[in-house]
Amino acid sequence: MPSGAVPLSEFPGEKIEIVCDACERRGFYAKARLVERYGAEAGLPDLLSKLTSDCQVRGRPGTLRRGANYLALRAARQ
Repeated sequence: MPSGAVPLSEFPGEKIEIVCDACERRGFYAKARLVERYGAEAGLPDLLSKLTSDCQVRGRPGTLRRGANYLALRAARQ
């Protein structure tokens, strides 16, 4: 896990919603299943990268650089 990254175990709630500003994709994940697959100490930035690795828009010229993010964490920052 990258230094300073929040681990999956500390994510608030049992459902995790990911939204992408670049492709408008949205998905819900059960935290328990993500913990089973990636481990409780998986860093949120690395996990997000894995969950969005199949995005067809990411990295294209002219797309938003922000891309996907955790909706609950984005709302907490505003």
